Amino acid sequence: MEISGHARERWLERFNPNAQDPDGEILEAISQAVEIFREDDGTISYLVKDNMLFVHDLRKNRLATVVDIVFGFDPEINLEICRMQIARVLKVKEELESLEDFVRCETEEIDHEVAQIDDEIKKARSELDAKEAHKRTLICAKEKLIKEQEAKRAEYLSEVNKLRYSINYRLEMLKQKGGSSNAKKSVKSA
Repeated sequence: MEISGHARERWLERFNPNAQDPDGEILEAISQAVEIFREDDGTISYLVKDNMLFVHDLRKNRLATVVDIVFGFDPEINLEICRMQIARVLKVKEELESLEDFVRCETEEIDHEVAQIDDEIKKARSELDAKEAHKRTLICAKEKLIKEQEAKRAEYLSEVNKLRYSINYRLEMLKQKGGSSNAKKSVKSA
């Protein structure tokens, strides 16, 4: 790993101003550090040892900087707080990784089940479409039968009316309405 000039200056300023081999000391400290976080895009890694936070640029494989973690207490208490916080971060990180594995497995199963349901829905829609088409065919057949029935009824009434409106029937009807003389005149004029 390359050590940037900035990281070297921060080491000398914050951790060991009298270092004869700052790069060697930095590399030794990093070898004992633990990664606590990595940016989602995988470009930056954050490593911690005691009260030292190392910022590693993974794209360039270069230590960008080193920061002294300070909570505002004397050095011994500050170091103890750092160690406790590192332990807490690592515990939660482990829990997160375990949960991520669980979620990955569960979501794969859920995705598989969702895909099966989508297939069932597609099949059901296809069956429903077929039933809708059959329903439309039946409705058309029913409408055709009703129209045939109406046409036959119209034909029937037409044939009946030929009998009903024969000359004698009309005369009879006229007699019932009043006066046979008018009826005979109507028939003769017809």
